[in-house]
Amino acid sequence: MMLGLVGPFVIYEFLMLRAVNGAIQRARLLPDWMWLSNILLETLLPALAVAFLPSASIDLVYRPLANPAGLAFFVFISLSTLRLNPAFCGLCGVTAAGSYLAAAAYLGWRPSLSGGTSLLSPQKAVSVTLSPSSLPDLLPP
Repeated sequence: MMLGLVGPFVIYEFLMLRAVNGAIQRARLLPDWMWLSNILLETLLPALAVAFLPSASIDLVYRPLANPAGLAFFVFISLSTLRLNPAFCGLCGVTAAGSYLAAAAYLGWRPSLSGGTSLLSPQKAVSVTLSPSSLPDLLPP
């Protein structure tokens, strides 16, 4: 499954690398549509991994959150800033958020719009509150 998911992206990235190297050799710029498609496709990769490669050992409600592929969003969103185009960066963020929510919905997550409900049961929820006065107690002498 992983090979089927990552394989097409590897081929796409190789073709994009060839296009960038060709543009550098010809001293030309790549069109904006190529950069835009690259940013959007790279942002979709982590969402596809979250949706299609979850661990069966993780409880269903935690699968969208406990998937290590979700951390790849940070890498690809950070890489989108290298183009220094605010519109591209904003679109990358919106695409990442939308694709993550779609992946979570695919895994069965449904938002609760009624107040006072939680995905976590009270037995599993743990809350830690730090007040400024308790911080000195936590620091070593």
